[in-house]
Amino acid sequence: MTAMIWVSGSDSIRADWVHPDELNGVLESYGLFASDTSVEELGELVYNSSDLFRFYVMTALTPGTTYFIRLSVSSLESSTLVPCFVR
Repeated sequence: MTAMIWVSGSDSIRADWVHPDELNGVLESYGLFASDTSVEELGELVYNSSDLFRFYVMTALTPGTTYFIRLSVSSLESSTLVPCFVR
């Protein structure tokens, strides 16, 4: 599964991802976690939806700050964290 980050403004980024090729069960939700302190820290849950949209725009970010973003894909059977890459 791939997740990409796009800079969409001076204080916003857009995260896009594709539906996973294989799932362990029925897909329940997507979530995005953001941290501005450490790549090891999971961070704050900034998006969680069972609507299964495959993008989200994070706004009101601080310009010049490094953010570490992870995508969570959850099914009835398991949950997987995917790092997001800047494009």
